[in-house]
Amino acid sequence: MLGSFRRISSHGLGLVPTLRRVMLDNAVGTDIKISGWVRSVRVQKRIAFAEISDGSTLKGVQVIMEDPLMAKGLTTGCSVEIAGTLSDSPGREQSKEIQANSVKIIGDADAETYPLQKKRHTLEFLREIGHLRPRSQTIGAVTRLRDYAEVGLHKFFHDNEFVRIHTPALTANDCEGGGETFNVVTLGTEHPESDFFGKRVNLTVSGQLHLEVFAGAFKRVYALNPAFRAEPSQTGRHLSEFWMLEA
Repeated sequence: MLGSFRRISSHGLGLVPTLRRVMLDNAVGTDIKISGWVRSVRVQKRIAFAEISDGSTLKGVQVIMEDPLMAKGLTTGCSVEIAGTLSDSPGREQSKEIQANSVKIIGDADAETYPLQKKRHTLEFLREIGHLRPRSQTIGAVTRLRDYAEVGLHKFFHDNEFVRIHTPALTANDCEGGGETFNVVTLGTEHPESDFFGKRVNLTVSGQLHLEVFAGAFKRVYALNPAFRAEPSQTGRHLSEFWMLEA
């Protein structure tokens, strides 16, 4: 059945190409259009520069504006749509850059209050701006790494004919005492631990028991699902919530 599925490109879905795809698929001299948000902007007397990102690359794409007036209104964090031409870059940081022909601001960002600047921010600071921290270099890199790792894991198991099992997050077992559990309760009832399900239920600490059941029907099974442990520890070696791979 899997062999009957055809690969559908992002163009076939009508999606706007990512910056990564634009830079990889187009040769120097090609007219292109990109969209993203401004990581940094620098305006000089006769020229302006902007670094544009959309999360698809570790570093953004440098855009050159030969008329500094094109950068009017550009601030760090604002969303833009830029049309221009790909050209060779003389800099060491990138092989290609974009010579802008037009710049359209889609969404403004107040330069005085926008908290993310082109510098290193501490994780403590990023926790205070949860709605913007995915734009930081650190969180962006970790997110892409997790995505690539998960895709690689699924590919490995599928290539070796494993079947993925989605084990439940709510369960009545504690997987043979595999860890302290978070209990699920229904507030505002006479018996909050049992009124909804009729018995005590907790967040799963492992999908092992469910995998063992499916292993009796499928030769190879695996699960990559959230797990929860209620050990009262604040060290970096103890997590209350994490994703666990079991096969």
